Amino acid sequence: MKKLLKITAVLALLLVLAVSIGLWYVFRNLDSIAKEQIERGGTAALGVPTKVDSVSIHIWNGNLALSGLDIANPPGFKTPHFLAMKSANLDVTLGSLRQETIEVPTLTLKGIDVNIEQTADGANYRAILDHVKSRSSPTPAPGPEKKLIIGRLLIENTTIHVDMQGMPGAVGKIIDPKTAITLPIERIELRNVGRTGTGVGGTGVTASELSSIVVQAVMAAAVEKGEGMIPEIILGDIQSRVSAIGDLAKFPVEIVGKAGEAATQLGQKAVEGVGKAVEGAGKAAGDALKSVGEGLGNLLGGKDDKKKDPPKNP
Repeated sequence: MKKLLKITAVLALLLVLAVSIGLWYVFRNLDSIAKEQIERGGTAALGVPTKVDSVSIHIWNGNLALSGLDIANPPGFKTPHFLAMKSANLDVTLGSLRQETIEVPTLTLKGIDVNIEQTADGANYRAILDHVKSRSSPTPAPGPEKKLIIGRLLIENTTIHVDMQGMPGAVGKIIDPKTAITLPIERIELRNVGRTGTGVGGTGVTASELSSIVVQAVMAAAVEKGEGMIPEIILGDIQSRVSAIGDLAKFPVEIVGKAGEAATQLGQKAVEGVGKAVEGAGKAAGDALKSVGEGLGNLLGGKDDKKKDPPKNP
């Protein structure tokens, strides 16, 4: 009996040590585990490589800080990234970290820089938004997956660059200065992300779903605040694709374009259909840009206008 008790005590001690070592390993590698999950989630959601410089988790006070997120461009585009972000910060209660769905009062994303690049062959945002649309009803991941319910999602100090300088021929030579547009957006605010509704708005959002929602929100803000600055043909194309995904219709979105401007509710035009198929909008954008190129070519002497003969006297 004594021998059995000794064996039981040793086994219990070994079990405690194993659990302790396991917890120590998890805590020691928590930052790298979170970094890997964010990168994998973003890459899966957007269809392009997503990288993060660092993630710092302070487990005892429930704080997570991220710095240096970079979402690459699809192949064939020259700008250094599609979207880059300086930092992100969120606070949660320690108790909620043990739950499958984590309550986050506020998630703040700062210093987002976006490149919208249009060339004769296409646009970088199309490939990304179309990939998001194709994953709008993804197959559930095997096993439990942490989700977030976010009371306030703040996106602060966003800069959107619109570049059509990759257009070939006359367009690229003549209208470069006129097509390099910078649009500052001070704040985008989404409320109750993942709290109500169905789909991504029902039981919280995963890291992958959150990545796609942030991209949609920034693109919708470009549509809302870019009128008169960004070419209408590009705004219409972005609008069609964001509308086709439909995630932003599930929660309120407010946008402040510049300092001192009152917050405006995201217009329905940015989240509802516009009466055109997405493919039609994309074709219209290509046709319009082609027409611009031909028109400028004619203006530069690519084609000589035929002079009309003066009217003959009767």
